Amino acid sequence: MRTLFTFIFILFHSSFVLLADDPPQEISGIDASIEQFNSPTDLDSVGVYTFAVRVKNSGPEIMQTLTVHWAIDGVEQVPYYLLDFYLEVGDSYDLNFGTYEFNEGGEYVMEVWLTHPNGLDDMNNVNNFFATMISVPCQQLLVDYETICSEDGSAYELVFHPHSGSKDFLVIDLINGITEVHSGTSFSLGLLGNGSGFDYTVTAIGQEECAARVSGSAIFCAFSCQIEPPVEVFNANNFITAKPKKGKGESGFGSFESLGGKTETGDPLESDGLQIVAYPNPSIDHLNIQLNNNSLAQVSVIHSSGQLISSFEISGKEKQIDTLDWSPGVYFIRVTQGEKTSIQKVVKAH
Repeated sequence: MRTLFTFIFILFHSSFVLLADDPPQEISGIDASIEQFNSPTDLDSVGVYTFAVRVKNSGPEIMQTLTVHWAIDGVEQVPYYLLDFYLEVGDSYDLNFGTYEFNEGGEYVMEVWLTHPNGLDDMNNVNNFFATMISVPCQQLLVDYETICSEDGSAYELVFHPHSGSKDFLVIDLINGITEVHSGTSFSLGLLGNGSGFDYTVTAIGQEECAARVSGSAIFCAFSCQIEPPVEVFNANNFITAKPKKGKGESGFGSFESLGGKTETGDPLESDGLQIVAYPNPSIDHLNIQLNNNSLAQVSVIHSSGQLISSFEISGKEKQIDTLDWSPGVYFIRVTQGEKTSIQKVVKAH
């Protein structure tokens, strides 16, 4: 019995010595946390904004360096580096970590995360990340218009000039219920009868919540187009450029005066030499897009609501695309080669 007790005591004592001789475990990191997001998430307009957060040192050591990362819609921006600062355990610090310019309205995902406090891994990866939605209202679209009176005054052509960085526009005729896609800094809405009015909404594709409304109660050309021979003609249609004396873009009754000079705009129904054929139209499960040349072309498929369905390239004269998953409705096939653009409307049947 005495021998057994002695053996147990020696074993316990040896274990204690081994435990006592082990070096103390070093702390390998600091807990840096994001306490709150200090910037508004509902912005007033497009433009440049600076964003800020409050970071906290959750211990267990004084924090002297930190890296703040951030991203907009998954695109990482330039990180912000905090160097040679002094943050006690439990203290917080407000900092501006970056500036971003929003050029278009919409919803943007903002992500912020912290790394390498004091050059070490963060001890807690749960509280060092923050994400929120940034809401940017769109910049109201402005659209000027002008009329092009026929020589005999029986009709006029309506031309829109949107003030926008976009080149693609969804135009809805509110009187006739017709939806079209137009491209360019200026585009024609076609011929309207003398004395008739118009009412349209114009939307830059991708900014559907910011439509401009362009309307006129009546446009009269017959009694007001000052045509003095010789007249510079507009293509083969004998159109001259005219606009309201009150200023381009104003609606309502009013006399028109000739601006004179040759109109540089081409026939609005032309496609600048680029021609496309999309068939079968209506489409059920596929659509063939055929061009009149072999040059590389960029193709966009746009729903009548303005939603971009897909975009791709064509390197030959023809390409077949699958339309089986398209919802029934009206679509626009927009083809671009350099500065040339052509658009065709197609229907997706059930």
